[in-house]
Amino acid sequence: MCQNLSRLPRKIVFHKLALCLFLLLTINAKSQTVIMLDSGFVTGTTVVYPGLEYNRSGYHNFWWGKHYRREWSTAIRVKNFYLDTAKGGLEVTKEGGSRQSMGLRLEDKNGKEYVLRSIDKDFRNGLPEMYYKTFLGHIAKDQSSIGYPFAAITITPMIEATGIYHTNPQVVFVPDQKSLGDYNKKFGNQLYLFEERPDGNQENAPNFGNSKNVIGTDKVYEKIYQDNDNHIDQRAFAKARLFDMFIGDWGRHADQWRWAKFDQGDQNIYRPIPRDRDQAYTRFDGVFPGLATSVLGATWLESFNYHMKNEKRFNTPGRPLDRQFTNELTKQDWIDIANELQKQLTDEVIERGMHQLPPELFAIRGELTILKLKSRRDDLVKMAGNYYNFLSHHVDLVGSQKRELFEINRINKEETRLNIYNIRKNGEPESKPYYSRLFKDNETKEIRVYGLESADIFKVTGNSKSGVKVRVIDPSGEDSLMLEKDHFNKTAIGKRFEFDTLHQKKFDFQIRPLLSPPDYHIFDSDPLDLFTRTGVRVSINFRYATQPWRKAEYENDHLLSINYGFLRGALNAGYIGRLRQFVGKWDAILKARLDIPSVENFYGVGNNTVNDTKTGRTYYSTKSTRLYGSIGVGRMIALHHVVEFSAFYQQVQINHNNVLTDFHEDPSVFGAKQFAGLEAGYWYEHVDNHIFPTRGLRFRLGGGYVQNLQETDRSFLKATSVLSFYVPLGSAFSIAVRGGGGIISGDADYYHLNTLGGNENLRGYARERFYGKDCFYNNNELRWVVPTSNYVFKGKIGLLAFYDNGRVWQPGEISNLWHHGYGGGLIIIPFERAALTGTYGTSSEGGHILLQAQVFF
Repeated sequence: MCQNLSRLPRKIVFHKLALCLFLLLTINAKSQTVIMLDSGFVTGTTVVYPGLEYNRSGYHNFWWGKHYRREWSTAIRVKNFYLDTAKGGLEVTKEGGSRQSMGLRLEDKNGKEYVLRSIDKDFRNGLPEMYYKTFLGHIAKDQSSIGYPFAAITITPMIEATGIYHTNPQVVFVPDQKSLGDYNKKFGNQLYLFEERPDGNQENAPNFGNSKNVIGTDKVYEKIYQDNDNHIDQRAFAKARLFDMFIGDWGRHADQWRWAKFDQGDQNIYRPIPRDRDQAYTRFDGVFPGLATSVLGATWLESFNYHMKNEKRFNTPGRPLDRQFTNELTKQDWIDIANELQKQLTDEVIERGMHQLPPELFAIRGELTILKLKSRRDDLVKMAGNYYNFLSHHVDLVGSQKRELFEINRINKEETRLNIYNIRKNGEPESKPYYSRLFKDNETKEIRVYGLESADIFKVTGNSKSGVKVRVIDPSGEDSLMLEKDHFNKTAIGKRFEFDTLHQKKFDFQIRPLLSPPDYHIFDSDPLDLFTRTGVRVSINFRYATQPWRKAEYENDHLLSINYGFLRGALNAGYIGRLRQFVGKWDAILKARLDIPSVENFYGVGNNTVNDTKTGRTYYSTKSTRLYGSIGVGRMIALHHVVEFSAFYQQVQINHNNVLTDFHEDPSVFGAKQFAGLEAGYWYEHVDNHIFPTRGLRFRLGGGYVQNLQETDRSFLKATSVLSFYVPLGSAFSIAVRGGGGIISGDADYYHLNTLGGNENLRGYARERFYGKDCFYNNNELRWVVPTSNYVFKGKIGLLAFYDNGRVWQPGEISNLWHHGYGGGLIIIPFERAALTGTYGTSSEGGHILLQAQVFF
């Protein structure tokens, strides 16, 4: 239908075009390229819209960003591409592409390879499959408009002027054609970039240096770690990386590079070939994308502008390669390379590059992009210096699997030279180092040296005991360390560390409605139940994680979480630190929490207390300020078992309240009280799903000793235990049963007693309804949950029916009363990320609604 518009009267064309567009956007999932008309007067071309679906309203653009929507929705004329005539005839060898683009690998009659890569990307493919056909997938696809449609073809003249190896992409339109064979339905009638594939023998390709062997990054890593005769051309790589910063291409991960091999005597030199310029000139604007990049911590997603904001953040995706492949360069090397680039990227070169755009697209933003490129070119020396300063702060040096001598020469307290020599078969080092760099104390704080061969030699010499810290990493534990005098004060030794798990740091910031981070629930499962429940909340979280030395599979975590319970008006801030394998296999666990205020109900102590509804909802509500801190150890055993021991300090200040006075509580309860103690906990969990279990078992056992630090004659012992099990009844139904209780021996204040209530273990009753020294409760649920999928939701929805019972015991009270609650509710599990539950429970005291961002148990 869309291919025949040129045969219709012009007045009808636009009506047909509108219908064609509607069908393409609502039915044809294959294609996002909209054909405007077949041009009968320019042979071999087609006029198309690259991505008309991105043309949205001003309101939409305000919230979701203008991006490059005008470019995507502007009609352009493109040459047609037919496989049977291009390059003397091409055949499809396999389907290629990436997660975000479609592609075909092609081959000519001589075996030379080419690729077709779709210009329009689809960010939905980067999401878990369950999101693809939902509104989240629609948002992700819409955000593909951040990319400049034809950025790749503007780069060729500029990168060619610098001498950096490169591909030569062309924009082509691939009509439906028999040459595509079985691929025609999926790949026909689309816009593509057509370019040579940099792989294998490229001796006839000057843009790849006429190399006879081009390989991928994984292979390059293998080569340089196997043999120290293989080297990266670090100046060429740094030049390519500065060019990336110049064009704002932040997506330079390992798969975006190929490597051209060159023989230089007995050495093999590998030079970089950057490819896939999908992220050049990326534009991020709009309210929601800006918030998302900040909240998700994706700070490298920086909009292309006149100046770079932060070289460190921008280069995050490419940083692992940068640390390895520029570690021999000095600051002057980086500056010299930047100066060279500035001379090569003349105004004429930049302008010629941008004029590769179709005139219709250049008219929109071509001149503005030229101005930004010229400004960024003028900043190249500054960019080089800033990025060098960051990379040089900590430097990683990895040897090879050949035997080597690492010579660390402490020249003086400001300078340290590190040389690496190959050791010959006769045991003597070669006269010339294959690596040499002078490190300065004002630039570099630490050098991490990784020896990969079991017989490497590390030699520390020189006239100074201070200077740059050198950390020697010996994977085998069998290397030799030779020291002149005493250099241990600045030389740290590590063992059993794999070279591909280098020391890393991560910072994360999140705002989470309804849910706290999983780690924060450690306060809810405290062995002594020292913390009140926050209820439905909004949570602001800061996480800092570092990878500790010699523990490649672990991270040290530091979490700071601020939680506001907007139904109860409760506010708390908590810190959880976990230092992995701090003592043998045991983690060190640090916890701190401040509640200002902590909010809970109090109806008196005992099993027969009365809830007088005439007094109002706030009468039984108490508020307090609570401070807690602990230090302990814990470990996971065989995946399902967790053990923890800790010592703690707690301070409690109860606010004056009528209910406490009326129940004749000791007046001293209103004073600030301080406690210290020991607690221990054991958790066992083996379930099929941690969010919504239908099969398995959970068990918790906790207890400890608490001492009142002011009234030293008051102390108590406390123990708690909970057992839950889950049994499936077919595919939709399951039964969940829980039993738990606690006992106290000694003299405890009311807020340390065991409690039963609708928010924790006895639905149908108010929160913290019963207080007592001992307690027992039982919860039973019948659950029915089925999968549900539509545009706005994918996950599971179901119903539940429950029956709860329990009681407390208090010395001196005679009671045979058991409390019963029953009711039902709704379960919603969106995208398998959380379980949202709402229940209504009724009892002898009326009905209560409970909303939670988790299952009850």
